Amino acid sequence: VSPAADGAGSAERAPRFLAGDWQELLSTLQEKYDIVLAAEAIYKADAYEDLAALLGKCLAAPGGIALFAGKRFYFGCGGGTASFSEFLRQRNFEVEVAHVIEDGRSNTREILRISLGNSKPAGEEKSQQDDKEEAADGEAKRRKLGEPETGG
Repeated sequence: VSPAADGAGSAERAPRFLAGDWQELLSTLQEKYDIVLAAEAIYKADAYEDLAALLGKCLAAPGGIALFAGKRFYFGCGGGTASFSEFLRQRNFEVEVAHVIEDGRSNTREILRISLGNSKPAGEEKSQQDDKEEAADGEAKRRKLGEPETGG
């Protein structure tokens, strides 16, 4: 992965390769990324919550994507691309199966393309400041249109 461009040009940056506990990465990662790559990271459904929080925190918006490669089902582990996709969709991520690998002899493998949805993913709830700014924007638009203020 490499950090998202900051608008000052597309200076090349070296990719970062990360491994370890998702919870620990969540507390240490501060940058936004245009691309996140992961393989065999979703075999345990217990990890989904931390992975979703990590994606919500580190994917650049708009345009940041994550590509997760894994088996459709991990028997005995509870995870897989099917259940991870559903988990993320319930948390406002956009998920599509970008590629399917079927050899007829082993478990079906898939590559998921994940991006942030139109609303903030769970775990990145709006702050009171966000609410105040949205209310002020709405009042300004109503005044511009000549509508009465709501007094909220």
